[in-house]
This record gives sequence, C-alpha cells and structure tokens, in this order.
Amino acid sequence: MSKKSKKGFTLIELLVVIAIIALLASIVLVWLGGARAKARDAKRFGEADTLRTAIELYYADYGKYPVATNWIKIEEDADASGPFSQVMKPYLSQIPRDPLYPKTEDEKVFSYQYKSTEDQQGYKVHVEMETGEYASHEVYSGAGSEIVYGGGGLGGPPACQSPSGYALKFADGVDDRVLIPTSLSLDVTDDIGLTLEAWVKLDTLDSLDFIINKSGDEQGGYSWAVDPGTPGAIVYCPTVLFGGDLQPGGTWLVWSTSCQTAPAPGEWTHLVLTYSPTHHTVMYKNGEIIGEGTIGPQYKIYTSLLKDLGIGGDSINEINGIIDEVRIYGKVLPPDLIAAHCTNDFSGDATGCDGGDCDLRGLWHFDEGFGTTTADASGNGNNGTLINNPQWVSVP
Repeated sequence: MSKKSKKGFTLIELLVVIAIIALLASIVLVWLGGARAKARDAKRFGEADTLRTAIELYYADYGKYPVATNWIKIEEDADASGPFSQVMKPYLSQIPRDPLYPKTEDEKVFSYQYKSTEDQQGYKVHVEMETGEYASHEVYSGAGSEIVYGGGGLGGPPACQSPSGYALKFADGVDDRVLIPTSLSLDVTDDIGLTLEAWVKLDTLDSLDFIINKSGDEQGGYSWAVDPGTPGAIVYCPTVLFGGDLQPGGTWLVWSTSCQTAPAPGEWTHLVLTYSPTHHTVMYKNGEIIGEGTIGPQYKIYTSLLKDLGIGGDSINEINGIIDEVRIYGKVLPPDLIAAHCTNDFSGDATGCDGGDCDLRGLWHFDEGFGTTTADASGNGNNGTLINNPQWVSVP
C-alpha cells in the first residue's frame, strides 16, 4: 500500500504569496485612502456651500460682507473668538472646520480661508481639496471673483497697530485729567447704545481708575475704568460702571471682565466697550471679545447733562498711564468694525453700523503735542482742557 506524502510551500512559493498579499493590501489601502479623501472633499464642498449661504444671509441683513482684507483661516478665527466667527454666529450653528485642519502639505493648507474686498461688496472662500484636477475649490460673490489666493495660507487678520504721534500721560494718578464740558452730543442714553474706545498703556494701579468718566450718583451717565483684580497686585481688569436707576440716590452697577485677559503693564492695548439698548455689554481687547453679558433692566444709562466728561478720570480717581485715540459712539459697533479699528482701519465707519453711519460723538487724537487744550475731531466741538498738567508724550 503506497503512502501519499504532504507537500508544503517552497520558500519561493511562500515569498510569492506574501508579495501578492502585500500588493493586494496596498491596493486596498490606496483605495481606502482615495475613498476617504473623496469623502473629506465631499464634506468640504458641502461646508463651502453652507458658508456661502450664511455669508449671503449676513449680506442681506447688513448690505455688506464680513470684513477681512487679508486672508484669514476661519478655524483659527473661531478658536480665537475672532471678528468673523462673532458676526457669523447668528447664521451658523457651528463654524465649519476642514477635516484635516491644521495640516499643511507643501503649499496646501487644509483650512477654510476667507477674504473680502475692501468695500465689503465681494468675498471669496478658498478651500484646499485632496482630489480632482485642480485640487482646490472656491466660492465667491460680486467683486470677490477678482480676489487672488496667494497660496500657502500665510495670510491672517491684520495685526493691531499701536498709535503714533502724541498721547497724554496721566502721571500721578491723583488729579490730572482732560475735562470736556457737558454737551448733548456726549449725553448718550440707554435707548441708542454706546461704544467707548481707547488705546491705553498702563504703568501702575492702586485702585479703581477711570479711562472715561461721565457719571455720578443721581446724575446718571456712564464710566469706564481699570481695576486691580487682587489687592496689591498689578493686574488690570477693564470695568464698566453705569449711573444708577431713576430712583432717588441712584445705584451703581459694576461689570468687569476676567483679569486673565486684562492688559499687561507697559504694553499698548486697544480696549473697546459696547453697551446695547437691550443691556448687553461686550468688552474687547486688541480686537477680540474678552467678556460679555446682559445686565438687569433696572440699570440703565440715563441723562447726564449735569456732568462733564473726564478722560483719564475725575478729581478723585485718575488712571496711572498713557491714553490715546479716545472715541465715543452713539451706537454699538459690530465686532468686525472693532477689529478693523485695532488695525487703524476706520473706512467702515460711514456704513458699518446698523442704520449706516456709526454716530461718532467724540474723537480725541491728542496729537497737539503741546498746550493746555485738545481738539475733538468728531465735528461735535467737544474740545477738552488739560487739568493739572497731564504730560504730552511721543508714541509709540
């Protein structure tokens, strides 16, 4: 009876099988990689269209597109609570993010990138794709078709530009200030909204010290101050104080932001505060929101015609540091306009607010460099007198 012998794979046959398996595996991986890339690109197409729809809804409400005169990464803007993401919140349940963000590959930057024309009548969104003939996709409107993507994703929101020329230094923190006589144009009341804006460079701080003060117990009004977060520590918290309600004696409301995001000593910082007729208060630092909240309806800004306006403080609490480029508006400025102001771009003021013009009530450049008076450049004639010798200093 014969026996059948079992024959195994030879070494060559085994190597051939392994090679075939490896080849098939690589084919499958390539196919899976291509399928995943196509799936990511499909998501990008859809989200680019979502962005287009939201941006057009914004245009329908405001007659302009969100401002970004340099290319911005939408994801980066959202992470920083930047101006684009802030103005788009009502139109997007969630800010889109590229599936591979923040990956870069040669000149490809996997990010949704946005830029507007200077007049905000056109825009373009650029998206890097992984598949397709050109491997990029753009949506745009109006003059946005003329915007050219520079590649590399090196664009970004323009950096804040500290002031130049001259400014005023309030040196002793006791009694030096700029005094502006009471006027109807500065009597900004609760029903129209308010924006206060200034560049500040703080030295030291021992107590609540005012940037702007036009208030006082039964006289209503508004004030804006910096405040130490911890006794004895040089920590600055932008704070807003409002005159009391209409009851006899009035009451004070103090609303402040986190000290963790407050201005650093010795650095120029762009600060803005807005207050809406719905009592919503927002604080900005260098073009970004650092705090916001809605306060009770019992607190309001009411008539303050009996009170002069002080820049740098009043006769008791003066700031210790430098102030420049002070602006007061009778409307709430939108986030994109505030971010533009930080870059020294004021081109949107004529049309950038609800109802068009932003209603500038007072503007002090402090560029005289000498003397005891400073001019109001808003056209409202709110010229100021230097009290107790604040010092003219050259900036930055």
